[in-house]
Amino acid sequence: MPRPRSIGILMGPGMLIAIASLAALVLAIYKRQDLMVWYATRGLCRARPQDRAGWIARLQPYRERSVASLLAQMRKDDPAVCEIVRLALLSLSESWGPEESSELINALEKAFPSSGMLGQQVVLELTALLLERMEQPLSDNVWIAAGRIFVLASHFQNGVVRSQLLDLVQQLLDRFKDFEASDAYREVIQCCLRDELPAVRIRAVRFAMRQGADLLNQVVPLLTDSEAEVRRAAILAVGPSSRTIETEELLPLLHDPDDGVRKLCADALRSRGLGEEHLKLGKLMTDGEPGSRLRIFDLLRQTNDLDTGLWLRRLSHDPEPAVRAGAARAAAEHRLISFSDRLVQMSQNDPSQTVRQLAQYYLSTQRTMDAASQTVR
Repeated sequence: MPRPRSIGILMGPGMLIAIASLAALVLAIYKRQDLMVWYATRGLCRARPQDRAGWIARLQPYRERSVASLLAQMRKDDPAVCEIVRLALLSLSESWGPEESSELINALEKAFPSSGMLGQQVVLELTALLLERMEQPLSDNVWIAAGRIFVLASHFQNGVVRSQLLDLVQQLLDRFKDFEASDAYREVIQCCLRDELPAVRIRAVRFAMRQGADLLNQVVPLLTDSEAEVRRAAILAVGPSSRTIETEELLPLLHDPDDGVRKLCADALRSRGLGEEHLKLGKLMTDGEPGSRLRIFDLLRQTNDLDTGLWLRRLSHDPEPAVRAGAARAAAEHRLISFSDRLVQMSQNDPSQTVRQLAQYYLSTQRTMDAASQTVR
């Protein structure tokens, strides 16, 4: 069987030369275009304001190369250069359709990590402007690319960038009502809730309160934030929501060093149906001084509209033995039959021998009184 001839033999030397020449011509064209884009970009960055339009016009025919060349300039983080790049990309993209604008958003996403802080701000602003220009509904690809830019920005530990990001998020929410339900929105707000700047954390709390975001549980840790203003914002957000945080978890805020936080906490508890007596009990219950917690027993004796058994059960788990012993004694005084199971536990398992003995005593006393009552009947 004859061996196949090589491609070179089949095509002939003339054809090979022609192909090589064509390839060389194409390469030369590409190199020439790269050189022209580089030259125009360099001229634009150095041009006087009145001459910039001419340099931008030179970049217009080479859209993809021009975008890449301009975005590369933002790595320098030079304020003047970043502003020129912003104006140039806005000017170039004015006549672009949805497909070209989508490609620019993709390019912005790739450029964001390597850009300086000023460049990142330009990327965010351009992304928001491009989204506003596009006709609704936006394609999934556009939303995904834009969402990735916002997420990238939220993960950068820079309060200035995050603050600008929240400005843009507000603009998008004003136009795209369903944006708050997106994964990108949720991730952005979660990152901003942990920002080093209190002002950013406070703004993020307000965004987390939006109904479609379902982010209130992410606000709860800010109830113990180091800044009083942040704690106030957090209590306003989660205080009324019993689904987000239990009432008992709010009670310690009645002792917050900030008067504003204490008042907002009390208002939140009232909105949950707690009366003034409940507030007094809650404040005493969460007081760090055992002596204050012991005052609860007197308050329970004076009040008839409280669930005495519930409060005594809580006090029976107090870290202070004297308070636990007081709970056992008060249960016996009130003759709370429903507390018997807790007395049994305390008589067997309480870490304090004294409390165990007292619980055994009150338990036996209760049983003796119950037996006597049965005999009388």
